[in-house]
Amino acid sequence: MATMNVIGLLPILGSLAAGLMIATTLLTAKSAPQEAAGMAMACAFAIMPYVLARGLELAGIADRKASQYLVVGVIVAGVLLVLAAVPILPVSSRESDLQRARELDAIERERSGK
Repeated sequence: MATMNVIGLLPILGSLAAGLMIATTLLTAKSAPQEAAGMAMACAFAIMPYVLARGLELAGIADRKASQYLVVGVIVAGVLLVLAAVPILPVSSRESDLQRARELDAIERERSGK
């Protein structure tokens, strides 16, 4: 039985990421364009790792340690970039709706006070 190398794990990891993206999109999307964008990203998460793994396999370099280290490095760098982007993501709609309600309430109090 042949051992699976790191390159062979790429499509599996991509499929897991796509499933997570689909679930997140279905739970958080507020409109059809947001759903479409989320589903397109899920497709990209599933397709791109497969194409990369298949291309490396066809090129005959999937079993080389250097290519495996490169792929692992790219995955780690990607995860770190995503984690770095989390603090700058927009706030959830519930928080922004609550903030908007507070601002409207303050405006209404000012008008009734005059």
